[in-house]
Amino acid sequence: GIVMLADPTHADPWMSGLERVFEIGIGGGVGLACALFVLPAKALGYLFPHVADALEGCADLVDAGVAGLLDGGLDPAAVDALNADVRAALRAADVRAGEARRERVGRLGAQSDPGPVVRGGRRLWHSVIMLMRGADHALSSRLSAEVGPSLSAAARAITALARAIAASLRAPGANPEAVDASAAIAAVAALDAEMERLTRDGAFTGEGASLVRLAAAVAAFEHMKENLSDLATRIAEIRAARDV
Repeated sequence: GIVMLADPTHADPWMSGLERVFEIGIGGGVGLACALFVLPAKALGYLFPHVADALEGCADLVDAGVAGLLDGGLDPAAVDALNADVRAALRAADVRAGEARRERVGRLGAQSDPGPVVRGGRRLWHSVIMLMRGADHALSSRLSAEVGPSLSAAARAITALARAIAASLRAPGANPEAVDASAAIAAVAALDAEMERLTRDGAFTGEGASLVRLAAAVAAFEHMKENLSDLATRIAEIRAARDV
C-alpha cells in the first residue's frame, strides 16, 4: 500500500481526520488502477498450462490404449500414474478457473470465460477412459490386422491435435493460437467408414468380446474428436476476444 505522511501537529483534529481519509482514498485509487491496468488479470495464464498438462496426459493415455488394443501388454501401473496426473491437472485448473472468474467480475471490459476450456479437458479425459476400459486385452489378430491401420491413424491424428492444443494453451500471455482440427476429423471419419465396410463384408462375425472392445474404442474416438474440436473452437473465441 501507499502511505502519505502529514504533520498532525499543525492541524485541528477534524482536519487531520479529513487528510487521513483523503490519503486512504488516494492509496485505494492507486491500488485499483494498478490492479486494472498495471498488473491485470493473471489467472488465465496459470490456468491454461494445467489444462495443457491434462491434454498431454490424455494423449499419452490414447497412445497406451491403442497399443494395448493392437499389441497387448498394457501397463496398469503406468496407466494409473497417467490418470492420476490428469486428475491432478484438472483439479488445479478448477482452482484457477475460480480465480479467473473472480478476476472477470473485478475487471473493466470483457474477459474470456475459462469454464468451457476446463470442461473440455475433463470431457476429453472421460472419453479417453472409454477407450482405456477395453484396452487391457488385445483385439483378435484378425481384427487387429483389419482395422489396425485406420485405428492407428485416428489415434495419431487425435493425439497430434491434443498436443497441438496443449502447446497453444502454453502460449505466452494466455493468448493461444488457433488450432486446426480438420486432420483429426478426417481420420476419425475414415475409421468410421472402415468400420462400416468391415460390417458389410461380414468381418466381425464370431468376434464377440473383441468386437465389443473395438466398438467402444471407435465410439471413444468419435467423442474425442468432438471434445477436441470444441476445445479448438473455444480457443479461437478466446483469441478473437483478445484481439478485439
